Amino acid sequence: MNNGATAAIVPSGEYVLKNSKLSMLREFVFLLNPVGTKVKNGKIIEIIGETSYIKENKDKLTHLYNSDFIRGFSGTIMTYDVNYRFCGVKHLKKALLMEWQSFQSRMG
Repeated sequence: MNNGATAAIVPSGEYVLKNSKLSMLREFVFLLNPVGTKVKNGKIIEIIGETSYIKENKDKLTHLYNSDFIRGFSGTIMTYDVNYRFCGVKHLKKALLMEWQSFQSRMG
């Protein structure tokens, strides 16, 4: 991860959007403890952006999901907990963070 954390990233199935100019990348991210032997928490990350950018940078994008700057990226990054409860969304335009909204689950 870009903050130095160790993570296991598991790809999800591919999804085709109706707009062929856009693609969605969905992956499961499991942050590991410092020793790297146990999962601290997990998230589902969905990244929607230009199809060409997603294809060219697929291997890097999930590692950068919590960044405020992703070179060349314009799109949306949504995060969910492992039960698919919405956690937050950020919008980047021309690599810079435009808006970030975080939602805390009121359920235990």
